[in-house]
Amino acid sequence: MSKVFKYYYDLMSQPSRALWIALKMGKTQFEDCPVALRKMEQYTEAYKKVNRFQKVPAIVDNDFHLSESVAILR
Repeated sequence: MSKVFKYYYDLMSQPSRALWIALKMGKTQFEDCPVALRKMEQYTEAYKKVNRFQKVPAIVDNDFHLSESVAILR
């Protein structure tokens, strides 16, 4: 079984959408973790543990957290 990371995103966010497309085109396996920006879910304490800046997109792979779309794409 291949290793899968968690991808936190909202498709209303252009950087989230661009990264989602890149992941899908690359057939990268990931766990969907949608964050509803319209419901302000990025400001919850639970999401603050994912990304202290409370922005999307973000990925989590075990204890490794990355939150800038350009950095994630690299």
